Amino acid sequence: MPKSLCACSRLLFLWLCLALPAQAVVNLSATRVVFDKGAATQSITLANSADYPVMVQAWIDDGDPQGIPQTAESPFVVLPPIFRLAPLEQRSIRLLTSGKGLPADRESLFWLNIYEIPPNWAAAQSEKILLAFRTQLKVFWRPARVGKLTEDVGKQLRFTRSGERVTVTNPTPWNISLAEVKMAGYSAAGITLNPFSQQSLFTFNKVDLQDDVVNFVIINDEGNQWGFALPIE
Repeated sequence: MPKSLCACSRLLFLWLCLALPAQAVVNLSATRVVFDKGAATQSITLANSADYPVMVQAWIDDGDPQGIPQTAESPFVVLPPIFRLAPLEQRSIRLLTSGKGLPADRESLFWLNIYEIPPNWAAAQSEKILLAFRTQLKVFWRPARVGKLTEDVGKQLRFTRSGERVTVTNPTPWNISLAEVKMAGYSAAGITLNPFSQQSLFTFNKVDLQDDVVNFVIINDEGNQWGFALPIE
């Protein structure tokens, strides 16, 4: 990276760190990015809904909310990494990867970070306080041998009870996003099941399950939802 760009990146991120979260004015054209069949490039469109310009910094990492661009490690490059978005302007950014070093038998999950910050002059001329905002969305990379996510994936999950604990098993090569899980009056949201993994969902305090059924919702590639109801084994 050129020294001038590196210095600009550090300065912008320091500026961002000094600000508090606020409502985003940069809207994204998708809720997730999917690299199907080992694809090397994807794009996403950003739109500035405000009547003032914002600076944007973008990078991909492992999803650490405390992560910064200088320490991010992933096989992805975002172009451009830093840019100005004029009022009401739309602009596409490109996500590039070779997939080198990633597993060939399962999907890999990373996170796209979008940092936005308004200029100081805009804050000075407004009664509102304009602050920085960070948005994260999932980036899925699927090798050539892993097909597209289909609705059948929900039927492959297994829910088992051992004592007072209920566990879900994902025997598939996909990262499955559960928007919601409900059973016996308990609920959870925002769960990601890694490929070929198990995860504990609920621990019951001597609760007698009435119907032994789990209702859950999966978010698909388009950001839509699939609903399911499966018995606990």
